[in-house]
Amino acid sequence: HDNFELHRGKRDPDDPRQESEESDRFWAGELAWIAAAPAPFTRAAAAERYDLDKLITWLVTVLFNGTGDIYQEAMIRDRTSELAAGRWTWIHWDHDMSFRTPPKNSRFGNKRDLLPYVLDNQREIRSPQQALMLRLVEEDPEFRTELVRRTTAALNHQLTPEYLESLVARYEETAKSLGVTDLDWVAKLRDYFAWRPDAIRTQLQKMLGAGASMAIELSAPEGTVLVDGFAIGARYAGTYPAGSILAAEVEPAFRDRFLRWEIESTPPIAAPAESPTLRFTVWGPTKIVARFRQ
Repeated sequence: HDNFELHRGKRDPDDPRQESEESDRFWAGELAWIAAAPAPFTRAAAAERYDLDKLITWLVTVLFNGTGDIYQEAMIRDRTSELAAGRWTWIHWDHDMSFRTPPKNSRFGNKRDLLPYVLDNQREIRSPQQALMLRLVEEDPEFRTELVRRTTAALNHQLTPEYLESLVARYEETAKSLGVTDLDWVAKLRDYFAWRPDAIRTQLQKMLGAGASMAIELSAPEGTVLVDGFAIGARYAGTYPAGSILAAEVEPAFRDRFLRWEIESTPPIAAPAESPTLRFTVWGPTKIVARFRQ
């Protein structure tokens, strides 16, 4: 139907289809628009035309998975404006081809990890996705900060050790149920999940200027507090770059019983924070306790 305008990735030179020629013209027009945008190219300016939330989600996903085949980038626009407010967005697939052969599609087959590869400004610019990432990272500190924030939130709240271990167990159980007997990948996957988070944090420091990693602990009665917008149990542990923000808030139903946040940090906090919403700048290892009336 006519509600969507779709352009797939840049075509193979031998592809004769008319729609592929149209996509080539579209590609060239978008690359020209990005190149001509006034400097500094900002997140706000790009967001008027492109779905940057989807762009960041894509980068966090492929960064964790470490796949060597990252640029599946068919672009789509909803003429009814229901999807992405009518801006250009992406249809991504094959987020994890990490254990596929041949080696060029294997994890780190390009001999570099994902951020050094994606942000290599000496490579030929072949797509709007690549051009957007390069200009925004180079020219907009707010975009760099948002990349660090989103990646940190994913590692702390979604890609947790418990969740990753549950994936390994589920994949192994599924493989066995299908009669798969070669399970050497289980140990490889478990090992990858163990070291990957710290490797990503190192990339954030080297490529995006993130601060050194700091351990944060927060305790509160279970179900009473959100951290970075995520529900937590009675005890929460996360790792944040120095200089970044930890956002905590007491759930509305418990605010009448809330007393204060007690914060033990480096450097020390002079007095407890008494607002039910807390925006705490992390500079060193920190322990936070949410105190409530009984």
